[in-house]
Amino acid sequence: MKKRTNATKLLATVALLTVTLYPCTSGSASPRGTRTGMFGLARGDVARINVANVGDPNVGPIVVEMQFLDSMGNLVATRSETLTPGRAAFFDAPFDIFHTEGNRVETRAVIMSQGPPGLDKNLTISIEVFDAEAEHTIYMVPIRNLVA
Repeated sequence: MKKRTNATKLLATVALLTVTLYPCTSGSASPRGTRTGMFGLARGDVARINVANVGDPNVGPIVVEMQFLDSMGNLVATRSETLTPGRAAFFDAPFDIFHTEGNRVETRAVIMSQGPPGLDKNLTISIEVFDAEAEHTIYMVPIRNLVA
């Protein structure tokens, strides 16, 4: 089992506290979205976007697009989900998809939604980084809501 040192845990905590959100702007009200600040993965780590539609069951679905970008802003992976109220989804980006020779990589997540205006307030979103080998979460950052 891989062990994390106190210094590594401290760095993960600092990353948790420093992740910031930036609105995605496209010149129109749809799609709406958000971007995280940069965060790091070490070899063996997995980045995960968690999203749930916690809205009224009598309201229609929300289409959510989840993306991971590399440090240069290039799209690394993308996934789209249609979430009816009460449904959740996640999207994983293991370290290896970033195709790097080193032991660390920087990434950021982009989450966008499409649907009637106002429905995106029903989404709960979080970013999680976990150690795949030890099967435990290193840190998780909740994201309150999407920006129009």
